Amino acid sequence: GMASAADMPLKAPRAPVVVTQIWAGPYIGINGGAVWHQLKTDTLRDGVGAYDTAKFTGTSGTVGAQIGYNWQSQNFVYGLEADANWLNASKTEQRDATFSPFSVVRHAAKMDWLATFRARAGFLLAPRTLVYATGGLAVAGVDNEWRFVGNPTPEVRQNDTRVGWTAGGGIEQFISNPHVT
Repeated sequence: GMASAADMPLKAPRAPVVVTQIWAGPYIGINGGAVWHQLKTDTLRDGVGAYDTAKFTGTSGTVGAQIGYNWQSQNFVYGLEADANWLNASKTEQRDATFSPFSVVRHAAKMDWLATFRARAGFLLAPRTLVYATGGLAVAGVDNEWRFVGNPTPEVRQNDTRVGWTAGGGIEQFISNPHVT
């Protein structure tokens, strides 16, 4: 016999995709890692022109803590974060002075701590995997020193707090249900 449309089985409606809000809310944490740094010192003589300049590059370790707050809208996560870190970024160099081939100078540069205040935004690749970009303000404690070799007292010493910027990105993955990433 003939079949009519009323005899056809009904298809079940598609279930909506549910995005859980596991990324929203406040958080605190600890962090550790490596720092690749470039430190530069410029020594001025009588406040006029560069007397001597040194640039250092190196690596060191860092450890710190962070606090933040995230908001989540479907697969988009955005928030604010602040962190404070101890680091041991230091370098010392001894070389001929640029102003005299007969003088040997010692440059020392050190950065003890670093704090950042950043915005971050990202997308969920999966409910528990976030890819994000971040950027904002960076503040660091620096200590620069310049002296003639053989002189125990630095001719120039600068212990200062410097302000700059930071930018970066990453992938964050939930490891367990009590919100460990």
